[in-house]
Amino acid sequence: MPRLVDKCSPVVQTSQPSPVAVLLVDGSVIFAILRSGEVRCHRCSTGQLLASCPGRLGKGRFAAAAALLGSEAFILGDDAGGLLWLRRDDLSEMQSLRVSHSSAVASLAPLKNPEDCLCLSADGAVELIHVVELDDADSPVQARISRLGCIAAQPPLRDGASSSLSMESGMTPALCIGADDMALVVGPNEVWTVAGTSLAGPFAAQPATRSKPSEGLCHGICLRGRAVTASSASPRLQWWTLSTAAAKADVVTESSGCGGVLALAGHGDLCASLHAYLCVVLWQGALQQED
Repeated sequence: MPRLVDKCSPVVQTSQPSPVAVLLVDGSVIFAILRSGEVRCHRCSTGQLLASCPGRLGKGRFAAAAALLGSEAFILGDDAGGLLWLRRDDLSEMQSLRVSHSSAVASLAPLKNPEDCLCLSADGAVELIHVVELDDADSPVQARISRLGCIAAQPPLRDGASSSLSMESGMTPALCIGADDMALVVGPNEVWTVAGTSLAGPFAAQPATRSKPSEGLCHGICLRGRAVTASSASPRLQWWTLSTAAAKADVVTESSGCGGVLALAGHGDLCASLHAYLCVVLWQGALQQED
């Protein structure tokens, strides 16, 4: 059973949205991807700005997601479904992989192969992006984008709850990567698994919620053979046990009075959740499976 380790009361109050869309830590540096598409590289130890590149997204577009492919390059996704490749060591070298799509990019997640990345759109489409570098100054990379499936097109859950995560539901799904490159697509009340090119699910949370979800973002992290999911619409954390191409809902934990979950982070069997009222809650989730 996960146990509450610590709870930090809010120390900062802010009403302004952050200009930063994504933070990526790579060794001794931090890459900050701003919503404008600008990329800034800072030294972890001092915060010193080492390099920056102005935004190259289309007019009126905003960065929505980013992923670091190995130690060579980034992929940026925007709110129009566009995908942009940037070289890590030379931020001025970039190439458009896709101009637009039917829906915004909701999440990007790199796989073990530094040429591969998963892309999840807000309408539920799951795609595999394979990037190959070319010896061509004008066109440095070539990308192959393969559609693996769409979670919004999956059949209803066994209890009758809808599995659609289209923009009409108001909830934006998320991606998280576990061991052996198995990925989870996270919804407000369910998850799907992606192993190789196979999309399986949905696997329902406990207890399943039949009411229409509020607007917001879904979150997920993978721990040691387990996963934790949450959303900005609720203070609850759903814990899962992962197996080959499957997920089993275990228990629900909740920290009352903190508001919905804005972000999750984890290491080992520890999970930290940041909530809407700017409380940080630390959980230790050593779940024991009983025969």
